Amino acid sequence: LENNTPWVADGFRSLGSSVDRIEFQKLLVEMLEENYIEFVRVEEDDYESSLLLCVELVREMIGEQG
Repeated sequence: LENNTPWVADGFRSLGSSVDRIEFQKLLVEMLEENYIEFVRVEEDDYESSLLLCVELVREMIGEQG
């Protein structure tokens, strides 16, 4: 998931600044690429659209027809 939705301080998250979030995302992408792990960027700009797209992607990965 891209870091393009507002930060929610829900007590479970630790990277509150936009700079920290961007740097952490870069690190994750680098790790995936270095280990030849395929991934999909989810760039929806709201939580519901992101969730629905992720559900669709997982269904495709497991071969489920929606």
